[in-house]
Amino acid sequence: MLVVATRLFEDTLRLEVNRAKSSVKPAGSAEFLGYGFYFAKGSQVKLRMAPATRKRVKNRIRQLTSCRWSISMEERLARLNEYMRGWMGYFRLVDTPRVFQKLDEWFRHRLQQVRWKEWKRRKTRVRILRSWGRFSFRQAARA
Repeated sequence: MLVVATRLFEDTLRLEVNRAKSSVKPAGSAEFLGYGFYFAKGSQVKLRMAPATRKRVKNRIRQLTSCRWSISMEERLARLNEYMRGWMGYFRLVDTPRVFQKLDEWFRHRLQQVRWKEWKRRKTRVRILRSWGRFSFRQAARA
């Protein structure tokens, strides 16, 4: 199949084919520029984010939300916003909203961990949570 496609591109269309990078695959297993493909109802092919891309995104967010990286929260959020804006703009065509919801939950949890680590002392944690109305005296006794 690859030989036929290569001959078509090179002979008929006069395009150069890089044989090391080129392949012919079914749509369900193909990945291209960070996108993957899947079949929806009615044999319609839709876009998804490739699993390797999801891992790269999570690793980058891990770097940006590392508790060991001591920068201000404003600077951290500015860098995260810059990265997420570009990433979301590139993958806005994806047809799998649940993946984005899961990543969003995980992302928010990472930011909560950073903030919790910033409040080093128990008194600080209790004071701030009380000011937000999220901490009662009963919970303070268990903390």
